[in-house]
Order: sequence, then C-alpha cells, then structure tokens
Amino acid sequence: MKPTLLLLLAVCLCGCASSYHMDAAPQTMNAVSLKPQDWQFFYGTDLEASPSASTQGAWAFQLPDQPGAVDYLETPFQTTKTPASITITFEVDSTEAQYNGTVDPTDTNPAHFHLFFERKDDGSLSNPEYRWWCGQSGYQLGSNDNHVLTITCPLTYDHWTDVYGQQDAAGFQDALNNVAWVGITFGGKNYFGHGVNLTGGQSQFVLINYQVNY
Repeated sequence: MKPTLLLLLAVCLCGCASSYHMDAAPQTMNAVSLKPQDWQFFYGTDLEASPSASTQGAWAFQLPDQPGAVDYLETPFQTTKTPASITITFEVDSTEAQYNGTVDPTDTNPAHFHLFFERKDDGSLSNPEYRWWCGQSGYQLGSNDNHVLTITCPLTYDHWTDVYGQQDAAGFQDALNNVAWVGITFGGKNYFGHGVNLTGGQSQFVLINYQVNY
C-alpha cells in the first residue's frame, strides 16, 4: 500500500497532487470537515490540489484518465473522544467507465477505494503501522455505480490492516489515539493506495457525507 519509489518520482515530475504532507490542524475537533478545500489529494497525478464543490453532495472530482491516477484523498482530523466507527455516504456517477487498478503494475484488478486513517508524524511514510485501511469497507468501482451508497466500518483493530496488510491491536490503537488524517485511498485488489485511473469512459466520485461516529 505504500507508494513505490517509481510512483513518487512520477508525482514529483508531473503531478498536481502533493507527494509529501505535514500534519495540519482540523477546522473543528471531533468532526470531519466536508469543505472541499479541507481535503487534499496526495501522490496522484493529473489532479487539482483538492476536490471541487458539488451540488450533488459536499464535493466531487473526476477520476483521471490514464496515465493520471488518484491515490490518497485525506482531510485533517483530531479527536478528544474515543471514536466507534467511520461512515461514508457517496455516489460514483459513471458512463461506460473502464476502471484500472493496475497503476502499480504489480497490482491486479478490480479497482477499489477503501476507508483509511493516518497517524500523525507520518510525512516520511516510513512506519508501516501509521496508516490503516478497513478492508471490509472496500467499494469495487463499477460494481454499483450511479447509486447513493453508505459504508460503515467499526474502529476496532480486527477490521483494519496496516501497510503490510497485517492486523496488530497495539499498533492500531496507537495510531487511532494519535490520528491526524482520515479519508479514502484508491488502488487495486492488493495495494489499496497505489492508484486508480480510467482507460475509457467517464467517472465522477461524489462525497455526500463522511463522519466519525462516537
């Protein structure tokens, strides 16, 4: 799930999305901002810095055509409470979209996105237990497009895996206690954050709501 050196190099040379991020204070404690400018793309290419406001929901963005890619999409988040779960409500509006989850050639289709959170002090991406994915939250792109959908994932370690796909109660709890970012990532079947693009058609991701529940 960690971006490869090749992908990071490509981002630095031709991408609009950031390839490195410092921790930032959220607008409100214990709440996820839905303002598009508070969300940021990381590691992708052919993307603006943030999604755009949408009349269909909180914000939206067009999935990039090949060779561009969307990887990580995050917003700062901090909490003084013990969170119980994360819920996302979204719609993927598509027309004859052909999704590619093999931006990293070692990955395989089908393409997905997953719920995700990140610990503070992870700018170098060096600690595999600072980023966590809910494997059960994955949505296979194209499987139920053009419908409003809701996914909820409990914030318990047995639902989440780290960069290497491992479950670890202590590492998960440490990251949750020091959470700095929440969001979603896009990738193939094996590497949840290595990117997705389109080889045909059109697709727009619309966020309707994203919340941490207590």
